[in-house]
Amino acid sequence: MGTSRSFRVPATPRWQAFVAALLGESPDRARSELFNASEEWVDALASPSVASYADSLSRLFDTFSDKLAASDRPAVAIAEAITQAKLESRERGLSSADVFAERAFASVVLETVGGAAGQGPDVAQSAATRWTATRGDFSDQLVGQFAGAVFREFATHFADREAGALVEAGKSARATARATVDLSDRVAHIAARVWTRERPATALPAESWSRFVAATLVTGAALPERDL
Repeated sequence: MGTSRSFRVPATPRWQAFVAALLGESPDRARSELFNASEEWVDALASPSVASYADSLSRLFDTFSDKLAASDRPAVAIAEAITQAKLESRERGLSSADVFAERAFASVVLETVGGAAGQGPDVAQSAATRWTATRGDFSDQLVGQFAGAVFREFATHFADREAGALVEAGKSARATARATVDLSDRVAHIAARVWTRERPATALPAESWSRFVAATLVTGAALPERDL
């Protein structure tokens, strides 16, 4: 059907259980099986290089509005923030989950600013104002958005890898896309809620991020989903 199985999830019992749930079970079952299968990703998701993006975002909470206002083009300030966060992450090592963290960091910054189009002092000031208005009251709230976004990227990656299997099983392209969004929303919701429960009161050290990841995987694997 044009979809190489070499690009699908590993042929292990837990990952195959995720595929089976994605094909025919409830969204909550697929979410649970994904978290069960993700145990092998704990070290990657909890790595210092991923935690570095959370630290970078925490620091941007107070400083980014000034950087936006001083920039003639918000897009430039945003690109510089993403590049700097990536460089700082690389200094802490490499992880196979870095790609999820980088995308999550970029999405949170862009969504908080409200886009990057236009240039000029008025545009820059408007971007700075939007950042201040939408970032939340405390830096850990902004990092909580990142925490959810990391797991959203993670879930989307593995659901998208099985798009071919869903099509081969008779699912429409629209249904396949809807299943991916539904799964990713549920996974991101759990991560954000766990962050709210576990979050530290200060800037996020690597150890706290590691504990958050472990707690998210345990919570997300539970069925039925309990009140978080």
